[in-house]
Amino acid sequence: MHYSVNAPRRDERVKDGDEKVNTKEVIFEQALRIFSEKGFERATIEEIADQAGIAKGTFYYHFKSKSELFEFLLQQGTHILMDNTMTALQKGGTVVERLEAVINELLSFFQDYQEFCRMIFSEILGPAAAPTRWEEIFKPDRQKYLLPVIELIREGQEQGIIRNISPQTALQAILGTISTIAMTQIFHGEHFDKMKVSSQIREILFHGILVA
Repeated sequence: MHYSVNAPRRDERVKDGDEKVNTKEVIFEQALRIFSEKGFERATIEEIADQAGIAKGTFYYHFKSKSELFEFLLQQGTHILMDNTMTALQKGGTVVERLEAVINELLSFFQDYQEFCRMIFSEILGPAAAPTRWEEIFKPDRQKYLLPVIELIREGQEQGIIRNISPQTALQAILGTISTIAMTQIFHGEHFDKMKVSSQIREILFHGILVA
């Protein structure tokens, strides 16, 4: 599912009779935008319904609560990220080539789903995020897409390509580098040049910052 920032109102969107599906899509898109801008606590069902061009009662026809909608968005976005990561790993190639493919897929996700990433970073992963029950929902799916990358790092260690350090620590270093660089640009509204950022990240991760 691709989320659009500029979702049209319901009466502009529904032309083929599939009103139920299209209404839910508009709710998803507008809720994601509002959650990313205001956070879960400050977002309201009234505003989501208004921006989606529907009555408040229509919102409750599709979702029982704001929490249920947020949880659904959280799971959907995480599943997309997991699918993209698995696609990168299944392309084949050397350990380095597969690791580069994972880095590129993660950067593509940051680029294509900026509102989702902003929402996750603000509510769960960021330094200002408070511990919430969302972590318990996010953590299991997150582990599912991290485990194959950890196995790839172990494979590289067995081949003598990657240093003998904790695979989990190595993975956190990779994810931390990617998310910090990408999210800094996203939060500051800077132009996100995926190829340039990918090249810089690979250089840092594979060669370090010191001149040999």
